[in-house]
Parts: sequence; structure tokens; C-alpha cells
Amino acid sequence: MLGANLNAMTPREIEILNFIAGADMGMAIDRCRRKRDVSERNIPLACTFLRQYLFLKAVTAGGMEIIDQAADNLWHHWILHTRQYREFNQGISAAAGREVWLDHGPYENGDMTRHPGREVFFANYRRYFGRHYRDPIAA
Repeated sequence: MLGANLNAMTPREIEILNFIAGADMGMAIDRCRRKRDVSERNIPLACTFLRQYLFLKAVTAGGMEIIDQAADNLWHHWILHTRQYREFNQGISAAAGREVWLDHGPYENGDMTRHPGREVFFANYRRYFGRHYRDPIAA
């Protein structure tokens, strides 16, 4: 599921991953298509990466940032649907057994390739997905 290394996860982490993998992102995908913020060919990859990233954000201590522009664009569209995004975060909280809110903030320097949280992301990605993250996809 989402390419995860389930052997490296606790039962609670697997529950969180299952919830995120099954979350309905249809409204955000539709908005991406209408706005043409992510190419049609990249939408499936952006969806997978955003789910992986949100999982990592939910189960790790933080300090990392999203490094994929297409997935970031998709996330922007999803958080505009505030009721659905709030319900998504409530579902993660229920799966995690603690309060979880997956905040989104701006890049301070406007360049995701230079963010100090990149290395934290890469380490967490290797831990849970057992490989190195592919190169960011173009929006």
C-alpha cells in the first residue's frame, strides 16, 4: 500500500497509512484538473506522493517539508475544501489515538529544493518506504 515497507511499521502506523490511502481526494483532483495546476499525466503520481508525505508528517516528529511541486499544488486544492480536510485530519487523529493536524505553511525562501527539511524528509521516506524518493515530478 503506497509502496510502504509494512514490516518497518507499528500496527498504529499501518492503521494511519490505511486511513490516508483510502481518503477521498476527488474534490482536490477535480480542482487541479480545472485549474490545470498538475498535468493529467502527473495526477496519479502527485496523489501517491501527497498521501506518502501526509503519512510521514502524521507519524514523525516533523521538521520536514513537501518537496514535490505537483503534490504541493494538489494539497493546496485539498485544504480549500475545509470541511473535508478537517474530517480527514479528524480521521487521522482517530487512527493515531492522538490529536493530529497536518498543517501547510509557505516556503520561507520560495525554493523547495533548498529547504532544510529536505534531508529530514529523505531519511523518513527511506525508513518507511525502504528506498530513496524519486526525483520530484513536474507540475
